[in-house]
Amino acid sequence: PKNNSGGGISFNFSYQFGHLSQVSEDLLQKPEICDTSAPPCENGRGVEPVPLDAYIFHPGMSADDYNLEDQNVADVAGDAAFICFDRLFQNSKVDHNYTLISRYALEVSPAFGQYCPCNGYPDTIPSGPSCIAGEPRLVGRGAPFSAGDGELRCAAESPLGFWYGLPKGGRCSPGERPRKEAWATGCTWSVKQRVKTIHQACLLKYHDFLKYCKADVLEHKNFRRSAKALEAAFASEDPSIGGCADVGGPGVDENSMSMVLV
Repeated sequence: PKNNSGGGISFNFSYQFGHLSQVSEDLLQKPEICDTSAPPCENGRGVEPVPLDAYIFHPGMSADDYNLEDQNVADVAGDAAFICFDRLFQNSKVDHNYTLISRYALEVSPAFGQYCPCNGYPDTIPSGPSCIAGEPRLVGRGAPFSAGDGELRCAAESPLGFWYGLPKGGRCSPGERPRKEAWATGCTWSVKQRVKTIHQACLLKYHDFLKYCKADVLEHKNFRRSAKALEAAFASEDPSIGGCADVGGPGVDENSMSMVLV
């Protein structure tokens, strides 16, 4: 990677192909595994729900933009990686209008299913959410950008944290929480509370997030600097130590709380 004139990051790729030969048509057929979702993690079956400290970069045009159903969330490392790449390459500048970052306290079944990317909100163009493949009930889990060796869906950790998918079909009703049998039946995730919501400008502009982000990208290891900055933004509201103000948002069960709409 290298810095371009605009201060962002650009990548140059080159490909070299050797001798090409005829291959069997059988090798070009879609494998049967493509028609099925990955089974729930063996190490999460029959296990009580676990807490998930979840972060999400999202629009703030209406209360609907705080709905986590059929959306992707991440742990602090995973969301730092997502925000970093999203802002460096501005993938969602037009289509999703991401302006807010929220932190939620969730409970999820650790019998994770296949992660699927979800995009869009009811008030974005095109409207959403819309998810690609994945599980209709199990919480999906995967390493950001498929980083690491092999599939890390059921692993204890990954080099870049984790991304999660929260299918609408797996959400618990108010007051309900996932059970040990969630790998086979019932709801798989619940929202305990929205912990805090900040405006992206506080993190990106006032606390130089993109400076840390670029340094992490160039280092080719992880997003430790970016994750530390994101964590500090939610840890306090004191700007002198990297904190950001809570701009408000709807509660878990009602939408009466004041919020910033942008």
